[in-house]
Amino acid sequence: MLGETDKEPPEWALQDAYGKTAAVKLDWNDIQEDIQVEPEVGSYLSVDDDIRQNSVMRLQQVAMAAPGIFDVRKVASLALSTIRDIGNPDDYLLPAPDPNAPPPVPQAKVGINVAIPFINLPADVQNQLIVEMGMKASQELIHRDTLQGVNTLADASQKLNDALAP
Repeated sequence: MLGETDKEPPEWALQDAYGKTAAVKLDWNDIQEDIQVEPEVGSYLSVDDDIRQNSVMRLQQVAMAAPGIFDVRKVASLALSTIRDIGNPDDYLLPAPDPNAPPPVPQAKVGINVAIPFINLPADVQNQLIVEMGMKASQELIHRDTLQGVNTLADASQKLNDALAP
């Protein structure tokens, strides 16, 4: 009996199972095994959050594919609400457009056509145009322009020589 008085009083808990509540004596020897914990329905466990976020992402994809059917703004607000600790999700959205506002004016498209024979353009301009068309620049064009410059200089020299000759 002497040893029994030194023991701590037993721990008690209430257990609700099958619609009846009962007092259960807790003993550390009874819980020396793995305990399986099942989350309560609607709890905020991370697994539930991940499932909810994935569901909202799927809804966002559907809403983006059919913006005329879904309210994309509400779906975006719902998606933001799945993120913890951001406060009011609507604070992150742009203000709703005014339904009475005139529709935006489309930007004017301007095109300019210039008719210059390609062969008459300088080599550097031709190479820039060739690169813009997705092809590789040509070194032959630069060599051609250099040779034309040498020929022009030779012709000018010949004409000067002819003019100075008696």
